[in-house]
Amino acid sequence: MDDRSLEAADLVGILGSSEAVFDVICDRLEITKQQAEVLGTFFHVDPGLFLFN
Repeated sequence: MDDRSLEAADLVGILGSSEAVFDVICDRLEITKQQAEVLGTFFHVDPGLFLFN
């Protein structure tokens, strides 16, 4: 996120709420497969990078 000058608020549209963004960043909530796909598209990377199963 630093490389693109993004802040947590920029991910609200992807993860659904500021609470969800905070919980993901603080490792309290796992990213779903659907969210990983959207994040992968947004960051132009493989969605598997966001999944830890």
